[in-house]
Amino acid sequence: MMALHPELVHIENLPKDPEKWPLAVGGKDPRVYASPEHGKRIIQFNLERMEKILKKHLKLLRKQDLTK
Repeated sequence: MMALHPELVHIENLPKDPEKWPLAVGGKDPRVYASPEHGKRIIQFNLERMEKILKKHLKLLRKQDLTK
């Protein structure tokens, strides 16, 4: 969310005490690990992954069309 809509992120509202786990937060502690840069890397990784998957399946579909 920080990478796409940082205005919607309010890390400052999370508990300051690192011993208090933020409600409704799963995974790693966003107070430590979240950043716009990290989000951009995740988005880029997923875009590249989806591109490979889509190209693979388009290739399979084209092969099916040729055999008809």
